[in-house]
This record gives sequence, structure tokens and C-alpha cells, in this order.
Amino acid sequence: MMMAFSSLIRSALLFLILALRSQALTTWNVTSNDFVRMLYSSAIVVGNWLYIDGGEFYQAGASSWADTIHLNGTLSIDMSSSWTTSNVTINTFSKPQQNQDVRDGALWWNPNTSTVLSFGGEPYNTLTGTWALTLDGKGSGTWSQVSFSDPEFNTLERNLAQDWLQF
Repeated sequence: MMMAFSSLIRSALLFLILALRSQALTTWNVTSNDFVRMLYSSAIVVGNWLYIDGGEFYQAGASSWADTIHLNGTLSIDMSSSWTTSNVTINTFSKPQQNQDVRDGALWWNPNTSTVLSFGGEPYNTLTGTWALTLDGKGSGTWSQVSFSDPEFNTLERNLAQDWLQF
């Protein structure tokens, strides 16, 4: 089961191209001509949706790793119906500019607040705290910064390069 899920994510990411910033959910119908690989992303399944956030991808024709592009939006794929790598629809929705993308972050489902928490990882720019994604059940959502009542929480070191599995 885990191998099939991992393969499913890899197949979907074959069609990944730079996420465009937009206010609404945008549907992609893209080919894989320029896509080579995706690295350092976080993924979580909530309900019928796979959400992918952060990381970077490498394009065909790029001469070095300096040509990698970091993902600047959140992706979603509807898992309620069958699809293949040739007909998958990948959606994207924007993040606030202050919500910096990270490499190797983690996404956790918080059933108490019905949100996805983004924590950890290595920021591409300035670290701006912990963020929560409130989902709309239709493959989109709204990101907001999380405040914690414990002031010590914000002084904790952030994890890097972790692998998380949540059931």
C-alpha cells in the first residue's frame, strides 16, 4: 500500500511545473516536456485530496542546480476518482507572500482545528513562523500564520530533512 502511494505521488509530480501565484484555485493541464524531477516537498492526504507544498523542481535544459525553481504555491490532486500520469489534473492555489516556502518541511493534520500545519524545514529566505492551512474540501484553502501561547515554542530549532508518516 505504501509503495503504491509513493509511486502515485511520484507519477503525479512528473507533471509538476512552477506553481503560479493566484487568488483562486487554478487547474493545470500540463505536459512533462520540461520537468525533470521534484525534490524536498511535503505531502499529505486529507479527505479525497492530496496536498503538496514546498520543495523545488529541476527543469530540462538547466545547466546546474542553480537553475532549480522553488515551488511558490500549494498543489492539490483529487484522489476521489481514477487518473493516470497522462490525464491527471494538478491544481494550485497561492500562499501569502510572508509564508515562505521551505525544503524538507512537514505537514501535519490537526483534527482539533481541522487544519494542516506546516512546520520544520529549511526556508529559502527568511523564516516567518508556523502556518496553518484551512481547507475548503474542494482542493483549495487559506493559509494563516499560527500564534502559540507558549513563547518557548517559537525558539525551538526547526527539524530538517525528516520523513513523516501519519495515519
